[in-house]
Amino acid sequence: MRVKDFLARMGIDRPTAGYISHDEDGPDGLWCRIYDNIDDACRDAGYFNQKRNCCAYFVGTPHNRPPHQRNVRRGFGSVYKPKKEHITAARGVWIDVDEIKGEDKEAVLDDLVHGLDWRPTYVTWTGGGYQAFWKFRQLMDDLDDAEAVNV
Repeated sequence: MRVKDFLARMGIDRPTAGYISHDEDGPDGLWCRIYDNIDDACRDAGYFNQKRNCCAYFVGTPHNRPPHQRNVRRGFGSVYKPKKEHITAARGVWIDVDEIKGEDKEAVLDDLVHGLDWRPTYVTWTGGGYQAFWKFRQLMDDLDDAEAVNV
């Protein structure tokens, strides 16, 4: 339910999700998928996070990265992770705070929510750390302006 709430609050109705699988030595794979709706994205995020030990990430910006041709034929919406040149507008900005073993996760969360000048629109635990998001009032087509606040 938290994934659905996040996607709805951020205005993401056709999500692209990225999944990173982990083993004892660290990350061992990354793949992305475009979803036609929030419910399917939520189902897969829960499955891959809980059953497959994967961290789930949602691409927060609209993009034009086309699906893999081999996966289109199979009916999947898989894509490579969108790169900067594929971004068509900015929805907001975010920071990624990776988990450090032994660090107090609740203290990190408290710092993200209460310790910054602007309170995030949403903070989520990805399975490997926190991500804090600040949503713009509207999509920004001027990507140079969006990049200026992406420090």
